[in-house]
Amino acid sequence: METRHNFYGILDDSMNELQLKEELSKWTRESLISWLKWNDRNGVYYDEESMLEFGNILTHKEAMNIMISQIMENRLVEFKYFSHHELKEWLKANQP
Repeated sequence: METRHNFYGILDDSMNELQLKEELSKWTRESLISWLKWNDRNGVYYDEESMLEFGNILTHKEAMNIMISQIMENRLVEFKYFSHHELKEWLKANQP
Protein backbone atom coordinates (compact mmCIF):
# COMPACT_ATOMS: atom_id res chain seq x y z
CA MET A 1 0.00 0.00 0.00
CA GLU A 2 1.35 3.42 -0.97
CA THR A 3 1.55 5.99 1.82
CA ARG A 4 1.06 9.68 1.21
CA HIS A 5 3.59 12.28 2.21
CA ASN A 6 2.75 14.26 5.37
CA PHE A 7 2.69 17.41 3.24
CA TYR A 8 -0.61 16.26 1.68
CA GLY A 9 -2.41 17.00 4.97
CA ILE A 10 -2.26 20.77 4.53
CA LEU A 11 -4.03 20.41 1.17
CA ASP A 12 -7.13 19.14 2.97
CA ASP A 13 -9.89 21.67 2.40
CA SER A 14 -11.16 21.48 5.98
CA MET A 15 -9.49 24.85 6.76
CA ASN A 16 -10.64 28.14 5.31
CA GLU A 17 -8.05 30.72 4.26
CA LEU A 18 -7.91 32.42 7.66
CA GLN A 19 -7.42 29.10 9.47
CA LEU A 20 -4.77 28.16 6.93
CA LYS A 21 -2.90 31.41 7.64
CA GLU A 22 -3.07 30.75 11.36
CA GLU A 23 -1.73 27.22 10.92
CA LEU A 24 1.08 28.22 8.56
CA SER A 25 2.18 31.07 10.81
CA LYS A 26 3.28 28.33 13.24
CA TRP A 27 5.49 26.65 10.63
CA THR A 28 9.17 27.51 10.41
CA ARG A 29 10.48 29.25 7.32
CA GLU A 30 12.41 26.09 6.48
CA SER A 31 9.26 23.95 6.71
CA LEU A 32 7.37 26.33 4.43
CA ILE A 33 10.20 26.24 1.88
CA SER A 34 10.37 22.44 2.07
CA TRP A 35 6.64 22.23 1.34
CA LEU A 36 6.93 24.70 -1.55
CA LYS A 37 9.77 22.70 -3.08
CA TRP A 38 7.80 19.48 -2.61
CA ASN A 39 4.71 21.00 -4.23
CA ASP A 40 6.58 22.77 -7.06
CA ARG A 41 9.91 21.10 -7.72
CA ASN A 42 10.77 23.61 -10.46
CA GLY A 43 10.19 26.62 -8.22
CA VAL A 44 13.03 28.77 -6.90
CA TYR A 45 12.69 28.60 -3.11
CA TYR A 46 15.98 27.50 -1.55
CA ASP A 47 18.27 30.32 -0.41
CA GLU A 48 21.13 29.46 -2.78
CA GLU A 49 18.83 29.28 -5.82
CA SER A 50 16.97 32.42 -4.81
CA MET A 51 20.16 34.44 -4.32
CA LEU A 52 21.39 33.44 -7.78
CA GLU A 53 18.05 34.04 -9.49
CA PHE A 54 16.66 37.07 -7.63
CA GLY A 55 19.44 38.42 -5.41
CA ASN A 56 17.49 37.82 -2.19
CA ILE A 57 15.99 35.02 -0.14
CA LEU A 58 12.38 34.13 0.53
CA THR A 59 11.07 35.52 3.83
CA HIS A 60 8.74 33.58 6.12
CA LYS A 61 5.84 35.85 5.15
CA GLU A 62 6.54 35.53 1.39
CA ALA A 63 6.82 31.75 1.67
CA MET A 64 3.56 31.60 3.62
CA ASN A 65 1.73 33.78 1.06
CA ILE A 66 3.01 31.71 -1.87
CA MET A 67 1.99 28.51 -0.14
CA ILE A 68 -1.52 29.82 0.61
CA SER A 69 -1.84 30.97 -2.99
CA GLN A 70 -0.83 27.55 -4.30
CA ILE A 71 -3.21 25.74 -1.95
CA MET A 72 -6.15 28.02 -2.77
CA GLU A 73 -5.42 27.74 -6.50
CA ASN A 74 -5.45 23.96 -6.18
CA ARG A 75 -8.85 24.16 -4.51
CA LEU A 76 -10.21 26.32 -7.34
CA VAL A 77 -9.04 23.81 -9.92
CA GLU A 78 -10.91 21.10 -8.01
CA PHE A 79 -14.14 23.14 -8.25
CA LYS A 80 -14.58 22.27 -11.90
CA TYR A 81 -15.22 18.68 -10.81
CA PHE A 82 -17.93 19.65 -8.31
CA SER A 83 -21.62 19.59 -9.07
CA HIS A 84 -23.43 22.86 -8.47
CA HIS A 85 -24.79 21.55 -5.15
CA GLU A 86 -21.35 20.32 -3.98
CA LEU A 87 -19.76 23.66 -4.86
CA LYS A 88 -22.47 25.58 -3.03
CA GLU A 89 -22.00 23.41 0.09
CA TRP A 90 -18.20 23.74 -0.04
CA LEU A 91 -18.38 27.54 -0.34
CA LYS A 92 -20.83 27.72 2.54
CA ALA A 93 -18.56 25.60 4.75
CA ASN A 94 -15.41 27.53 3.88
CA GLN A 95 -16.46 31.13 4.36
CA PRO A 96 -14.14 32.97 6.77
